[in-house]
Amino acid sequence: MTSGRADVPYASRFATVATYPSAASYGPRTLVDEYEFVWLIEGTADWRVRDAAGLSWRTSLPPGSIALARPGDRDQFGWDPRRRTRHGYVHFRLANHPDSSLWPRVRDSMATPLLRSLCDHLVGLGLEQERLAEHNRLLGVLLEVFLADPISRVPDWPQPLLAMVEHIATRWRRDGLCLLPVAELAAAGHVSVGHASRLFHSQFGIGPAAALERVRLARAATALQRTNSTLAEVALATGYHNPFHLSRRFSQLHGLPPAQFRRSAADPLAPLNGNLRVLAERIL
Repeated sequence: MTSGRADVPYASRFATVATYPSAASYGPRTLVDEYEFVWLIEGTADWRVRDAAGLSWRTSLPPGSIALARPGDRDQFGWDPRRRTRHGYVHFRLANHPDSSLWPRVRDSMATPLLRSLCDHLVGLGLEQERLAEHNRLLGVLLEVFLADPISRVPDWPQPLLAMVEHIATRWRRDGLCLLPVAELAAAGHVSVGHASRLFHSQFGIGPAAALERVRLARAATALQRTNSTLAEVALATGYHNPFHLSRRFSQLHGLPPAQFRRSAADPLAPLNGNLRVLAERIL
């Protein structure tokens, strides 16, 4: 079969977790006939890929990212330059040899928590050989959820707003969760600054700056609960110049300072109601 539909994956070895010291690297290596899921638990990674068609690209993987390497890829990981990196990984094969050229490369488990839960469960199964069949069934669920990719379902939003959202996603993938002037967003949507603000208010109930800050603070809240990153590292990863600024803005939105929130069972995505959660899924 050559369709894009995935068959049940087969892994001969269990998913496991690896730890690398700061500034370490892995690769380059070539995947011959295997796929590999890699998910970042702690620290970041710089992932460089040259695929079977000869196309090269590079992306940053923050904590919570899940990457899918495909047969024919020649890739290399540069691990976090400032701290150790912990990541889970599992190699697998697909019997039907699907056309995976249009499959997503990276998904964010912070926007789709089920992905992280499945990865945690895979590692938690242990290494008992009699559980390998269960492991592979669970791996199949992970692959199906990964490929479902809700981001591919385009919202019914005005075209200028969709253009602005795509611009935000491109800038954040390239430069991290940086501040973006409303004028820059308006230019991307080919509208005036005033019209750009009205479009955001119409869909999200708040203006561009407030909407993007809520997304950044939701990302910070998720990182606090699901990683061991320091507050300074979370601040840097979410576009705040220092942890004091992040702490003040975080407390105003979530009602708890970061240290208390980290120990709580509060929902990190609670401030993202309605279309704001859809926005977060598309730009993170």
